[in-house]
Amino acid sequence: MEGCPKIRLGDLGFIVGMLAVLAVLGACLDTRLDPLPLTITITPNKTTTIVGDTVVFVTESQGGSMLGLDMNYGDGTADPFALSGARTARVSFKHAYGTKGTYQVQVTVTDATQGTKSATTQVAVP
Repeated sequence: MEGCPKIRLGDLGFIVGMLAVLAVLGACLDTRLDPLPLTITITPNKTTTIVGDTVVFVTESQGGSMLGLDMNYGDGTADPFALSGARTARVSFKHAYGTKGTYQVQVTVTDATQGTKSATTQVAVP
């Protein structure tokens, strides 16, 4: 065929040998990463606020293959956030409380291989 290289029978041994070397090297090049220990933290920008004022919660997490975060604001409302297999994440959530009280805020990370882990903080709305 026109444009195709001509391969001689002697060249086939070299080509087969190179393919074998590439197969062995490919098997040795494991690019998978070991999972990080599953951790999560939550930090509010303020722990005391007034009704209607926004609180920003910064979460930081790491793991092997994190699926998502569930943020529970302690007042009956919650927000999910998908992480789609991430190893590390820093996610901010914003929330305003509608009534006075003291609220236990909890964020939970779910990891495909390591289960779940939670962190909590408290916000007062006097």
